[in-house]
Amino acid sequence: MPRNLRRMRRAYMSFDDAYSVLDIVRGPSHNGWYEVNCPAHLDEHASMGAKEDEDTGSLVVFCHAGCSSGEIVRALRELIE
Repeated sequence: MPRNLRRMRRAYMSFDDAYSVLDIVRGPSHNGWYEVNCPAHLDEHASMGAKEDEDTGSLVVFCHAGCSSGEIVRALRELIE
């Protein structure tokens, strides 16, 4: 999924907590990535990738539009509340 892995970040949220509010378009792929509409910006074309870290169970996110993991987690928490 992400070509520039340095921009990929582990978010401070469990994948299980986020899963119920993620706007999943497609997935999971063979390597566990879901194509998702990013909750941190108006997203018309599933610009975010999300997956579960196999070791920790935490959410791993990558927004191709450049949203930070902090922005994404804040938006997801608002959706959960």
